Amino acid sequence: MRIDAAAVLHEVEVPLPEEGRRLADAVLRGVEVGEVELDLTGVRGMTTAFANAFFLRMFASLTPDEVRAKVKLETRSALQRDVMRRSLQAALLDTASGQRPA
Repeated sequence: MRIDAAAVLHEVEVPLPEEGRRLADAVLRGVEVGEVELDLTGVRGMTTAFANAFFLRMFASLTPDEVRAKVKLETRSALQRDVMRRSLQAALLDTASGQRPA
């Protein structure tokens, strides 16, 4: 299943943490039926707070191995890839330390 992040976020200028959680919820619904390809290419801005909220919500429901196996990210730029990579690493550290979000 392919999910267009820009459509889910309704083309907000700079996605905030609540949009990260909303996008994660859409991805989690998709994962219930199979693998998800998340297309972030239409998202204009990318903040660490958005990406952190996205991954923390994902890891509240799935293990890191499940996320790696079931979710593929397509980004627009090296900057988006870097923000998502750093947030993923931070969320993995939180998950490994047992600090799972409520």
